[in-house]
Amino acid sequence: MGRHLISIQEEERSRVALELHDDLSQRLALLSLELDQASRRIPEIQKDFRMSIQGVRASVDDIFNTVQRVAYQLHPAKLDQLGLSASVISLCEEISRIHEIKITFRDRGCLSCLAKEVTHCLYRIAQESLRNVIKHSGSRKATVVLSAKGGVVSLSVSDSGRGFDLHSAQAKSGLGLTGMTERLRLVGGEISIVSNDRGTRIRVSMPTSGEQPKPKSLQYKLSPVLTGYSVRQC
Repeated sequence: MGRHLISIQEEERSRVALELHDDLSQRLALLSLELDQASRRIPEIQKDFRMSIQGVRASVDDIFNTVQRVAYQLHPAKLDQLGLSASVISLCEEISRIHEIKITFRDRGCLSCLAKEVTHCLYRIAQESLRNVIKHSGSRKATVVLSAKGGVVSLSVSDSGRGFDLHSAQAKSGLGLTGMTERLRLVGGEISIVSNDRGTRIRVSMPTSGEQPKPKSLQYKLSPVLTGYSVRQC
């Protein structure tokens, strides 16, 4: 049921994103064009009116860009069309541009034969992990690594910023760990988090098939020295 609910959620995200991109975005683009044409027809003597029209057009363009960004965050079309690596690269570039941080991306191994559930799971965790870097670490650099070997695919997101009190973060649900572990549980994955005064690293791994192993329970292990956190199939 959990797998089915997440699948429905992703389908709804995709539908809303498509509606925003194909309908609202196109209408805003057309409105921007019409405002530009109207501005060109205003006589030079009415400069104030022309500037007002141009100001409205600039606002429309800003709304257009916001809608495009929201649509992409909901469900990037590249995820289905070009695959995981291209989508994560695009995510890194967008976050780097908006928040002015340097994100290094590395791709190791073949990532072209992943199950759909695995692709969506890894993308959402990369998205949430980079969001945590922006919100909590204070670091101006981050590294994202995707790798696949022996039927297992892994994602690592690390930074060199200030660490965090994992126990406090769990209490506040500020790091989105509940959502991460639930997604991973449904695809037979595991997560480990190490955070200290030298930075934070989140690493997840799962079968490329997305098939959950035979009945096993999740166990949480905390390392008080490194303020670490791990969820493993045991």
